[in-house]
Amino acid sequence: QDMEFDYSELRGMIVAKFGTCAKFAKAVNIDPATLSIKLKRTGFKGREVVDICEVLNIPSEDVGRVFFTPRVKDSLTEEVKA
Repeated sequence: QDMEFDYSELRGMIVAKFGTCAKFAKAVNIDPATLSIKLKRTGFKGREVVDICEVLNIPSEDVGRVFFTPRVKDSLTEEVKA
């Protein structure tokens, strides 16, 4: 299973600057439904990370924290899925 990342800080930045994920998706030229899937499951490709950093003014020293913090799994959630 691939590692999943916690995008809660990124979501906060998106809402703070754009108000909605849909407006942000338009700004970075990603379909809103695709953005939702990327935030929930699949993550972002290199070029997308660069584009998002430019649009949200994320400094390079914050990229690791914003995009690559592992998601902590809730053991109760895992039991329900099993």
